[in-house]
Amino acid sequence: MPKTFNSIWVHIVFRTKESKPFLSWEIRNAVCEFIKIKGNLNGIYVDTVNGVKDHLHVLLRIRTTQTVAECVNWIKGASSKWLGSSEANTLEGVLSKVC
Repeated sequence: MPKTFNSIWVHIVFRTKESKPFLSWEIRNAVCEFIKIKGNLNGIYVDTVNGVKDHLHVLLRIRTTQTVAECVNWIKGASSKWLGSSEANTLEGVLSKVC
């Protein structure tokens, strides 16, 4: 029997709290890099991340062994925790924590 390849593409949109325009250009780029790099390191293939001042779009591919909920929870939780950390409160901290 031939092997098959299955994957699921998911488009996720995250809003900032109360849709406040919190994501300046610098913060948005740093968060996008953080989600892409850390997601890929955690087994979540993040293809594209982009957004504007009050929301982000994330396009990811999940394996059949992963659930959408666990991927969304990880991305949302990790990025929120990272942004709320004391090291990410300054722009230098945001940019230095990406890698």
